[in-house]
Amino acid sequence: MVNPSLGFKSFHTARRTIIGYEMMNMIRKGQVIRVI
Repeated sequence: MVNPSLGFKSFHTARRTIIGYEMMNMIRKGQVIRVI
């Protein structure tokens, strides 16, 4: 039996990691500066 809260936590962490990685790529390309 899998603990639902543990699965949700790992999913949330993975999603946050992906968002952080994409944000770093945007900052490197200078897209964020243009948006702001």
